[in-house]
Amino acid sequence: NNESEKVTSFILKSRESILGSRRRAELVADVQDLCDNVPLVKTKDLLVNETEFEKFKKGEVIFVERKSSRRCLMHKSCSTWGPAACGYGWDNPAGGGLSFHEVSAGSICVKCNTNFTVIPEGCDLELCACKDITDKNSLVDCSIKSGVNSTIEIERWNDTTTRQQQQQEPILITQSMVYNRNYERRSITISSPAHKDIGALDVVMHAHKDGWWHNGIYGDGLENNQMMKLGNTCFISTLNANVFPVDIAIGIQEIKKGNDVTTAHDEVDTHAILRDLGPLTAAEETGLHEDIILRDLGPLTAAEETGLHEDIKSRCLDSNFKRNVETPITKIQSDDLKNGKIIFMDSVP
Repeated sequence: NNESEKVTSFILKSRESILGSRRRAELVADVQDLCDNVPLVKTKDLLVNETEFEKFKKGEVIFVERKSSRRCLMHKSCSTWGPAACGYGWDNPAGGGLSFHEVSAGSICVKCNTNFTVIPEGCDLELCACKDITDKNSLVDCSIKSGVNSTIEIERWNDTTTRQQQQQEPILITQSMVYNRNYERRSITISSPAHKDIGALDVVMHAHKDGWWHNGIYGDGLENNQMMKLGNTCFISTLNANVFPVDIAIGIQEIKKGNDVTTAHDEVDTHAILRDLGPLTAAEETGLHEDIILRDLGPLTAAEETGLHEDIKSRCLDSNFKRNVETPITKIQSDDLKNGKIIFMDSVP
């Protein structure tokens, strides 16, 4: 074991996808035992030099991957860690950089192309041109696909289900995630259909026009930027500072990439109640995101109706608006409410 013969390699792990219970079951038993109670993430090894590795440890931005063809060069650049990614929170391979403040709780990696020619042979045309990434919005535009449909297997049975019912095929539902870049204030919509005793749910979250997602960060406020639609009511609230919609959307993409179907074993149940804070004022309704509200501007022609964006057609038309605050409760309290019982708010955690 001659010390002079040792070679030190510096490797970073890049997230590729998240594996659900069925994909985990395909792995060897030792891996399943070691990773039983933690997320299992498929990664890609990225070889860097010692200088880049030390810069990364200090929280600096580095370029972690480059691929070239005759007329195109692909780069992968990652933002600095956490919501405080100010200054050059993301370095642009085409030159310069931008702040990524209050966009992600982690690090966002984006691939983009440089050295375009008239005919960019060898380029992945689904990637953005690095020179076009100039602000938070354009960076997020290049990291989230416009729409992802996820298939989720819902078990038919519960504690009272008969053996015959248990032998029936499980229910498959499709949950959709849509990233809307057509408006100045970018939005993410997650829609889940009704199933079993749970009603259909639409959730819309949107950013400030400058690309950040939380109120109280800058002088220009960002209120009423989350909507939950249950039945005929749209519940309006201000996005919690601990919720990062961009991370949610990228996580959905990673889950989809790693799994054809996810099951109940991949879900984490949380329970909450929506406490009514009363109707919105006229000024508050005026300031709502386009995906959340549609005002009546008179009858539309058939051609105009056909040309409406899907978000406008489907969100909150002819619905009631209510302000709310979300309060977590336990599963026992949730079951009590479903059974028509009363819970006491001073017992809510």
